[in-house]
Amino acid sequence: MPRIYVATLGQRPEAITVAFDLLNEKYHYEAVAVLHTEPNISGIARAYSQLNTVFERDYPGLAVRFHELTYADGTPLVDIDNQFSAEAYHRAVLETIFQYRERDWHIHLMLAGGRKAMSIYAMLAASVFFDPPKDRVWTVLSPEALIAQEEQFHIPPGMRDQVQ
Repeated sequence: MPRIYVATLGQRPEAITVAFDLLNEKYHYEAVAVLHTEPNISGIARAYSQLNTVFERDYPGLAVRFHELTYADGTPLVDIDNQFSAEAYHRAVLETIFQYRERDWHIHLMLAGGRKAMSIYAMLAASVFFDPPKDRVWTVLSPEALIAQEEQFHIPPGMRDQVQ
């Protein structure tokens, strides 16, 4: 069965690729799926653009899918700022993960980007559909020096052993 790396996008997209680089050495991923809110006017517009560029430039041949999470009627979801938007986000994450589960993908979910509520809802979706040990939930821990560097999409030499 194919394995997919699924990540939630927040304002710091570097966490997605830093973690991907480490995990892809151990688990070979056939594809990446990035779950995100509205990509043009929301707080993730810059992160979305940067991440798209980095995936195209640094991972040629890797299938990368961006999944915009919306309200049930297709209205753009800009942020999670009330109960209605929180429920919409959770439903959209459930639907996206279910689609990969239905196609028998092994899912590795990275919870490193976005608001805490986004990580919580993604984790809840994983608890519903995941099949351990094939599916995994990950987070990334990195030193302050790496986090402080904007646009550091890969682990610099000499810091690899500090990222978990």
